[in-house]
Amino acid sequence: MTLFAHTLQILSKAISNFLELYFILIIIQYSLGWITAINWYREPFYTIANLTDPYIKIFEGILPSSLGIDLSILFATLFLRVLISVCKNISFA
Repeated sequence: MTLFAHTLQILSKAISNFLELYFILIIIQYSLGWITAINWYREPFYTIANLTDPYIKIFEGILPSSLGIDLSILFATLFLRVLISVCKNISFA
């Protein structure tokens, strides 16, 4: 295995692990969103929202909510899972 291939494998594995962690943060934020008693301006909720909201807002701008249903979180998580899958496939190649 060449140095370039080994470096690419390590880098793709690191990116995959980071994206997995980010995916978990998104799931935590939107699972906690069902609890109305949470004050999103207190820690750690404020930090979680600040980390995950910019990514979700990208999909909210692309996909407007229709009939009162916001599908941006669905497409954001699906896209993130595809990225994770691609990174994992690169790291195992």
